Amino acid sequence: MAERVEGLSQLERDSTQSKPVQRKRHHEKPPNFVLIAALVIAAIMTLFGLIGLRRYQGAREQAAAVSQALGQANARALTAFALYETGQRDDPSGSLALLLAREAVLYFLDNDLPLDPEADAALRKAVDAAPPWRTTLSEQDHADSVLAATYSPDGRYIVTANDDGTLRVWQIATNAFGDTQAGQPIATLEGHADGVTSVAFSPNGRYILTAGNDDTARVWHFPRGPSSAGDAPTGHLLHSLEGHKDWVSSAAFSPDGRHIVTASWDNTARVWDAE
Repeated sequence: MAERVEGLSQLERDSTQSKPVQRKRHHEKPPNFVLIAALVIAAIMTLFGLIGLRRYQGAREQAAAVSQALGQANARALTAFALYETGQRDDPSGSLALLLAREAVLYFLDNDLPLDPEADAALRKAVDAAPPWRTTLSEQDHADSVLAATYSPDGRYIVTANDDGTLRVWQIATNAFGDTQAGQPIATLEGHADGVTSVAFSPNGRYILTAGNDDTARVWHFPRGPSSAGDAPTGHLLHSLEGHKDWVSSAAFSPDGRHIVTASWDNTARVWDAE
């Protein structure tokens, strides 16, 4: 009897020790469906994102192809217009044809594309057909041969010296095509008794120095605007440098503008005070 009791006690103890294990197995957590669902949704969204990115890249490539096609069509149209202008010569300076052909060629160069042979040929033709000069100072405004010409220091004016003893001052402008243009003379300076062989500007651009076949050199106030107080009237003669016994072939200011040097057919050169 005691053995049974001990046996039962042992059985009960074993049963008591096994119950917690059974409860642990009974309360195991189910799978986390929320996490699984989130991962599935993220995967789907990633897939759609990749599809959208691919479509976006395709659209960009199509847009770039369309833009390039339009650009090439525009360049070829410019080429055709350039060839037309070169043949028609409606623009005597040739600047319009040069501008059109230049823009056509630049399109291909700027976009790293092979240069179109027609655009290249149009530019070469425009260059060959363009005159070597930029503008002409009208011969109708010169009464005799032009013996000398010079730019003002600021590049805005040109002075021409004539065999009739006169000077003409021209104002220079640049049009939309980059061409140099000169209108009518803005002033005519008279004083030499014979042809004017040399013309130069003072370093400050305020005075004109001339040399002539009347054996003199002359200093003029530059006629570009109202004179300042104390100056001679704009465009008038300031000084006549007399002393040479033959034609004065050239004259120039010193770099500081304080002296003048003249050269003459009388086998001498002279230095004068400019003031």
